[in-house]
Amino acid sequence: MDARRDRLTPWWLPLALSGVLAALFLGWTYRLYGGQPEAIFHVGNPQQATGYDGQFVYFMARDLNLQRVMPHLDVPAYRYQRILLPLLAHLLGGRTPQGALWAVWGLNFGAYMLGLGFWLLWLREWSVSPWWGLLYGLWPGLLLPLRLGMPEPLAYGLALAGLWAFHSRRWRWAALAFIAALFAKKITLPFDLAAALSLGLAGQPRRAAGWLMGVLAPWLLWQGWLWVVFGRPGVGLGGALAQPPPPVPFGGLAQALLALPTLWRAAYLLVFGPALLLPLGMAVRLAGQRLRETPTEVWAWLAMGHILLAAALPMMSWDPFAVIRVLTGLLLAFWALALQEKRWRWLSRLLPFWGALLAFAVAR
Repeated sequence: MDARRDRLTPWWLPLALSGVLAALFLGWTYRLYGGQPEAIFHVGNPQQATGYDGQFVYFMARDLNLQRVMPHLDVPAYRYQRILLPLLAHLLGGRTPQGALWAVWGLNFGAYMLGLGFWLLWLREWSVSPWWGLLYGLWPGLLLPLRLGMPEPLAYGLALAGLWAFHSRRWRWAALAFIAALFAKKITLPFDLAAALSLGLAGQPRRAAGWLMGVLAPWLLWQGWLWVVFGRPGVGLGGALAQPPPPVPFGGLAQALLALPTLWRAAYLLVFGPALLLPLGMAVRLAGQRLRETPTEVWAWLAMGHILLAAALPMMSWDPFAVIRVLTGLLLAFWALALQEKRWRWLSRLLPFWGALLAFAVAR
């Protein structure tokens, strides 16, 4: 499946198809929950492990006043570090519950389409079929956060925009996009580090160091402000239910599997094993080969960064609904390397498992 077989396929067609399907998904959700934001965003009591992360974006989008919104947040510093989406939604949403709902959805949908657009630019750069754009467009790690009002679509959309600007040597635009992505969610930090490593290994270590400092400085200053206001920075591995990193690599995965009943453990391995764990192993191989040939390959460094991240994930992050979001960057890097190497057989054999994940997310 390459560009030669799809010469007549307009590059905008996968973009339009993904956009229509995502819009239908949101419309179905709106009708299912009667248009009630509290139901759509799964508002609950975090101390009782009910509700979901999108509720915190919703509460901040509705009212940014610290005193009024803090009772609704499990760990205020942790939630406020992801300020970009609720801030923009607050400015656009008219400070009403329905306004916040539509603003969060609208911003995330726009960012989802932005990220898909830049992903299609990469596909054209690699001379592969635009239909591989559906990997991004139908990835449940983006559609589920889109539906639940979480910041991943905005964060990854900005990160892909920054990566393309970096590839085009538009350093300032790349820095601005990466800075914004960090303020959406720090999960995009491996993108910044991969870009800086690529630039440094290309014979420009000073520029790489200065550029990376420029990207990280605003975010670090924001962490300092959070520390002053809330008594702690926002950096952490979770909210009220946060856990420390495991003592051994992938110890969190082992703990998560052991905690599951036998039937659920088998289902997890049958679906999530091929869909997420197999690409992780393949990414190690592809990234290692690519870095031996081209030490400046940014996608290979991005894969390595996310592999290290996966190794340090605690047990709670291997929850099915969490891990498909957390490992989105890893899948992006794996897809990029596999497509550049024309590993059609690998990708085609994994498609049914990614389809199962999509059905899983829609049913959520």
